[in-house]
Amino acid sequence: MKRVMVVDDEFLVRLGLRTTMDWEAHGYRIVGEASNGKEALEMFDEANPDILLTDIKMPVMDGFKLIEEVRKRKKNIQIVILSHYDEFSYVQKALEFGATQYILKSEMNDQKLIDLLQKLSLKEKDQAVEEIDIKAERENYLKDLLFGKPADDDFADQADMAPPAGLFSDSAYMAAKGFCETSMLHEDSRKMLSQTVKTMLEKAFSESSNVMIFYKDQLYFTSIICVKDVDSVKGSHDIVKSMQQLIRNIKQYFEVVVQIGLSSAGKPERFPVMIAEAEQARKTCFFSLQPIEVFFPEMVQGKDRTIRVSRSKLSSFIEEKDREGLRQYIAGIFNELKLLRSYGTFKNAVIDLLSVARTICEEQNIDQTSSLSPAKFSYENCLVMPFVDNVETYIQELYAAISDAAVNRESGYSALVQNTIAYIRNNYASNISLSDAAAYSQVSSSYLSLIFKQETGVNFSNFLTDYRMEIAKKMLITTNKKIYEIAEEIGFSSPYYFSKVFKEYTGMTCKEYKDKYTGTH
Repeated sequence: MKRVMVVDDEFLVRLGLRTTMDWEAHGYRIVGEASNGKEALEMFDEANPDILLTDIKMPVMDGFKLIEEVRKRKKNIQIVILSHYDEFSYVQKALEFGATQYILKSEMNDQKLIDLLQKLSLKEKDQAVEEIDIKAERENYLKDLLFGKPADDDFADQADMAPPAGLFSDSAYMAAKGFCETSMLHEDSRKMLSQTVKTMLEKAFSESSNVMIFYKDQLYFTSIICVKDVDSVKGSHDIVKSMQQLIRNIKQYFEVVVQIGLSSAGKPERFPVMIAEAEQARKTCFFSLQPIEVFFPEMVQGKDRTIRVSRSKLSSFIEEKDREGLRQYIAGIFNELKLLRSYGTFKNAVIDLLSVARTICEEQNIDQTSSLSPAKFSYENCLVMPFVDNVETYIQELYAAISDAAVNRESGYSALVQNTIAYIRNNYASNISLSDAAAYSQVSSSYLSLIFKQETGVNFSNFLTDYRMEIAKKMLITTNKKIYEIAEEIGFSSPYYFSKVFKEYTGMTCKEYKDKYTGTH
């Protein structure tokens, strides 16, 4: 049933309108009467009328001011002017202010009112179709801004993609970029979540345009929201409160983590910049561990910094079974990332950590079992995690799995082979041989040679050389020692023979290797 408010300073006019026809029989109900614009505004929100019948000439607040204020509160309300013949110039002005129809008081009867209401109904249907078309155009504009971009893009290079003139009203808006982590949801629940979030946004913000996107089963949404309060600071605060309520409503029905970044307020021509601001604010949630962040200029940082990830250190921790040293080294990297709060720097560091992890597995011949499948080394796993702490846990667990695999690889060897490997690691700097290792384990050289080759896949001499070459590579890129010094420290009596073996092993001279890899480990 449509709700009607009547505003006129003449009591008899209000009485006549109320009694002229049976309103409810035609699907209408009078929900409020007022003698001037001020009274009407005081009861407007509670009455929430769909149709406003108002006079123009009234004391305290006239019809022009009333129409102006009502339009701010309810954009789609239909307004009918109650007029005398000699007020027609006022009627024209009122129509310019946003009135929908007018009716002459002297000709007012039940049939005239019924005809008028039927016109309003037809106009409302036309407006509804038009609004659907405009809504689709607005959402298509947002899709054009987002199309082809990765989920973690900064959206900073689209300044020339302002919306077409007239597509959005000349009001103040805010952009919102949201993320829902949905790993706990079934596929059907994810689809339901998307529709629920969109419905909640449209209900909370009647003048909003919303686009839902799924990436790696995670929900991302982008919204353009009209700031209704003329005071942009208060208007922004109201939107933050509404977003907080939105998050509470979502989490009431779905087991998800929700993050929302909000831009500063601005006009439609700033939309591309505001989308970038909202994304910057959303990524700040990633570090602040807060569900909502509002953009402020200090969030914008300069060029991304480089956090050094040392392959040699990580490899050494694993080789030496130093689990605590490994954990502390990775924790140190993430502590620095948390202080910087730069998503670009974070992304580069995590990609380096994943790349180094994969390389260590390859270099140390660690089998990529289910816990270390190729998918575990993909950055996209980290991309859909809501907070930096989640990514740190993921990286720590990945390196712990590599360390465990390295230990288990050796623990799968017999005690004899384990003792021999330990002997090599403790004595590689000396001129040791298979006979020395056999004597250490109190077995014959032939027996040790057979068992060692069976279990490791390589003979004793090759295993010793491989180990020495790995030490030599680390020394070349982490120290300034001469070639003869390195040769002596890893058990080669001749630097020339060492250089020959090194080139056979790596395909490069010592100098070429040092020049290529110094500064990258």
